[in-house]
Amino acid sequence: GFSLVMQQIPSCADEVQRAAVMEREKRLRGIIFLGGRFDYTPGDLAMLNVPFVCCSYSNQYGTLRVGEYSAVSIADEETARQAVDHLYDHGHRRIAALICREDDQSISQLRYQGYLRALADCGLPTEEELVIRAGSFDIGDAYRATAERLRQGADFTAVFSIADNMALGAMRALREAGCRVPEDCSVIAIDGLTMSEYFHPMLTTLCQPMEEMGRRSVEILMDMIHGRGRPRCETVRTVLRRGASVRRIN
Repeated sequence: GFSLVMQQIPSCADEVQRAAVMEREKRLRGIIFLGGRFDYTPGDLAMLNVPFVCCSYSNQYGTLRVGEYSAVSIADEETARQAVDHLYDHGHRRIAALICREDDQSISQLRYQGYLRALADCGLPTEEELVIRAGSFDIGDAYRATAERLRQGADFTAVFSIADNMALGAMRALREAGCRVPEDCSVIAIDGLTMSEYFHPMLTTLCQPMEEMGRRSVEILMDMIHGRGRPRCETVRTVLRRGASVRRIN
């Protein structure tokens, strides 16, 4: 019984400010943010007068208290740890991390922390040459950063990428450098994008349950709109898609 109003904004835009304008202009009853900042403050959200849900991210770096916002997301740090553990279980000991930045207060930082935690749990050292910083989530930037690190002579047998599209950029860089995936270098990521399923070789990745996350976001929002519930945060589990980009080496 509700109508959907959808607006796409640039990644650099302020989603809360844009939502506040839409709320007034469209007389919105509620808002679902598909991606956004991880560091909201009460002041940031004071301009919103309707219930909202953060879908695919939470507020780990902000100052909102539990009960002040709703979110449906995966456990980014834990999922990254699982990805690195998968590589370790397949015999890999020199595992590179392809990230945006390690201090972006977003999924890049969370997943990088999971990578570091996994290395520590496995008794592996952290090495600067194994951290590939793309500076963004763009596939082209990931390709260029990986190619540059390979030109510098970095030695690794596997790459953990924080996102599927970045992994695809890295796989091209590896191929152009004469490294076969997975024969010479394994690659694993987090996301579960459809395009990565049809890439060759099929990317091994921890898939976010996208439909479930969307459905739960709507259910939480409707409960708040109808006065049946208060703001709440839920964490959903990822599922490992065993593609063909990871090889056992022991």
